[in-house]
Amino acid sequence: MPMLGSFGYGYSLTAINAVRGEKEIALAELTKLVDAGYVENWWYMFDHSLAFESLRNDPRFQALRARVAADVAEQLATVNRKESQSFVN
Repeated sequence: MPMLGSFGYGYSLTAINAVRGEKEIALAELTKLVDAGYVENWWYMFDHSLAFESLRNDPRFQALRARVAADVAEQLATVNRKESQSFVN
């Protein structure tokens, strides 16, 4: 079973460790996911999932969230820029 992607275990492993109170392990696993570029449903995971409630006040969690948000914003800006250029001859 892969670690990343919709059928991967990475998110689940991170969530399980967070719920169990294994904060250091959960943050390490979350860092691996972010480093690998796995940001599927990132807004839910960082902002809404009850599994990550115990991590939300940790500066490392907040830094990971900010990093993902910045990356997604940059991707959106790139798409918008390319879309606007495609209409210019």
